[in-house]
Amino acid sequence: MLTAHFPTFFVGEERREHSQPLLEMGLVYAARQDYSRAVYVLAQARVGAPKRSDILLALARSAEEAGYYGDSALANDEYLQLRPGEDTVRRDRARVYGYTGTRLEEGLKELAWYVGKHPDDPAGYFDQAQFWWRTDPEKALSQLSTAVRLDPNFGAARYARAWLLHRLGRTADSLPDLQAAVRIDPKNLRVLDQLGLAYFSLDRLGEAEMVLRQALAASPDDPEVLMHLGRALIALNRVEEAQPFLSKFQQVRKARPRDPRREAGMIVLATLPAAERTQRQIERLRRDARAHPGDAELQLQMASLLLADGRLEEASAEFRELLTRNADSRIWEQAGAALVRAEQYRLACEFLQRAALGPAGRLDLAIALFFTEGPKQALEAIEKAPEGDQDVLLMKARILDAAGLAGRAEKVLEEGLRRAIQRPTVDIQTALLLMRHNRMV
Repeated sequence: MLTAHFPTFFVGEERREHSQPLLEMGLVYAARQDYSRAVYVLAQARVGAPKRSDILLALARSAEEAGYYGDSALANDEYLQLRPGEDTVRRDRARVYGYTGTRLEEGLKELAWYVGKHPDDPAGYFDQAQFWWRTDPEKALSQLSTAVRLDPNFGAARYARAWLLHRLGRTADSLPDLQAAVRIDPKNLRVLDQLGLAYFSLDRLGEAEMVLRQALAASPDDPEVLMHLGRALIALNRVEEAQPFLSKFQQVRKARPRDPRREAGMIVLATLPAAERTQRQIERLRRDARAHPGDAELQLQMASLLLADGRLEEASAEFRELLTRNADSRIWEQAGAALVRAEQYRLACEFLQRAALGPAGRLDLAIALFFTEGPKQALEAIEKAPEGDQDVLLMKARILDAAGLAGRAEKVLEEGLRRAIQRPTVDIQTALLLMRHNRMV
């Protein structure tokens, strides 16, 4: 999601001068698969250099990966106005047209043109198949088979054909494609999960368990793998062994994925003044959160954006609404961390005390307790945090001093001062402690 936390970039002549570093920054975000941020930065680069084809192409690809299909289509349109002869970009644009829904027929026509001109490109057949599996699955299978024939190592086409065969009740026929896809990409979580599910459907339970454990090793918190492995173990009459996986599935299962943004608008949003952009973001998140009341992630984003915008009363109301949602430990910890940064300590405690905290979360809880309950409760919390963290050491020294344990505080302070401070809250509390002891560094 785009947020209000991005820097305000350059205007006028400075925009043109800084288009190259903005492009490079956007490509870094894309390489990290942080596509929403990539779109934001690349949209800024486009304002300064609207005729740079490399910026437009990067923007089109990042927007597609982010699910901003209408924006991706527009960026591809602009790119092809500059470079009309690049057929592969026309193919990619046709695929995005299909994703928008409103331009599906136009996209299918373009893909048919591309395949006719480039009959040896497996990607063209793969793209076509994506728009036929619902209405004409046999046609989609034929297109995927052509893609695999042209490139036997086309893992995505192998997986897609296997998935479609399984959906059509031909699970045994899907196995060769899934096994090939695993050989091509042994760590692909979705391929491993689908192979395990296929083995399960064929009553090959031992093989299902083995493959699903491989998938779980790659992603221990994936809800689908947890559920499938739990089901396989139950079918093997190992109910007690299955229970922890099914219990964890209940904790980490994700809300229904939100629909992509098929209409254009995110690129324009990225180039608005900060205040207007924030307000539009809040309005959109509020609509989305109301439309998807089970989506705790959306609720957290809206509450955090209000908090960052200084609208504390509204933010507190939305955070309290979040407390009524079915969320996992990650959501509770992120909400608590945002509230600690905003010095909303009492509300932060309500979130952090629900979470299975990691090291950063334990420090957040200690800080929140220090300001709400006092040093005794804070000390109990921070004792559970690993002391290798420099911020933990310095905050612990502050808490020990407040608890009247000056000797211990001095020793911990000495150790902490040898390291760099990362958090502003800890920095302030360390300065107060040094002033209390009449020390300068």
